[in-house]
Amino acid sequence: MADRSEEQKHAAGDNKNFPASTAQMDSLATKIQNLDLSNAKQSDFDTFQQVAMNIDGFDKEMVDVIAGNLFNFVSKNWLLAENASHLCKALCSSDSQFSDDFRAIFLTKLQAGYMARAEQRNTDIGLGYAAILCQFYANVFLKDGSRISTLIQPILDTLHMLTDWNATDQEILVASRQLMAIGPLLENERRLSDIFRTIENRVIDATGSEDARRKLLSVVKAKSSNWQLREEILKKWEPGHL
Repeated sequence: MADRSEEQKHAAGDNKNFPASTAQMDSLATKIQNLDLSNAKQSDFDTFQQVAMNIDGFDKEMVDVIAGNLFNFVSKNWLLAENASHLCKALCSSDSQFSDDFRAIFLTKLQAGYMARAEQRNTDIGLGYAAILCQFYANVFLKDGSRISTLIQPILDTLHMLTDWNATDQEILVASRQLMAIGPLLENERRLSDIFRTIENRVIDATGSEDARRKLLSVVKAKSSNWQLREEILKKWEPGHL
């Protein structure tokens, strides 16, 4: 079989050093701007990811559009947050100006989401924000390889809200999944203990649905094992639910 042309390789995303022509950049920009995010299914995200992985070289305005699209995805389907964070990691991994711009813009959007967390509580937007905030901290790093410590306080505030006595079952499900993802990273934070005291009291008082309480109990069990049982517990959670 004949080798693919360099242009074909670039379009497929497996030759990231190949310089994109103006026409290619315009074509990718058009695809991103015309994406239908109304359903936010996994297949829609996969299409977006395929395009986004070729975007090194876009101007700052398009970087903002790309970051905004990622937020739109998780605002409609919080289960996409982990995949979205891995895409963020890939987009932040190069030494280009694009990576610096993307990281800065995405952090600005996370800050805006944090400021609106009470107003957007228990909405699709609020749940998506909580999920991407935690997953971004878990998977995206600064240029020097360190974690983004400025996200710790917003994460703890958000997790506290998602597990308080007013939390809905949906908030509990989101919080459970995020605690399993980043709980080990927050082990030295005093407020994590406060969050778990509330969680334990909710379980004891049988607050919320049986499914929500079961998830919380699983998180408590994982933490009690020093997170060694985390992967085993996650495998038991039904696929596609959390």
